[in-house]
Amino acid sequence: MRRFYPLIVPLVVAACGGGGSSTNRRTLVDSRDNYDPRSLDPALSTDVPTGRAVGYLFDGLTRFTPDAGVVPGLATSWEVSPDGITYTFHLRRGVTFTDCTP
Repeated sequence: MRRFYPLIVPLVVAACGGGGSSTNRRTLVDSRDNYDPRSLDPALSTDVPTGRAVGYLFDGLTRFTPDAGVVPGLATSWEVSPDGITYTFHLRRGVTFTDCTP
């Protein structure tokens, strides 16, 4: 029975919601994996559950848009060398590592 609590509780709470109209509606999406991440270290992210957990916890230099475009994340801009080997990223002001060093 305990296995069904995560499914039953949100349904009961949703069923108890008020029926009044609201112009300030929000949508909540709850995504759950059936597997635990193997690590929270981005360098060890080699499987889907770990990749999702790392993606929720850490910002990247860039992000993907829904149509697979690339937009700035921690980087404000970047350049690629003429030979295509060297990428230079310009970071947002105030960005630090997780240990708070600049």
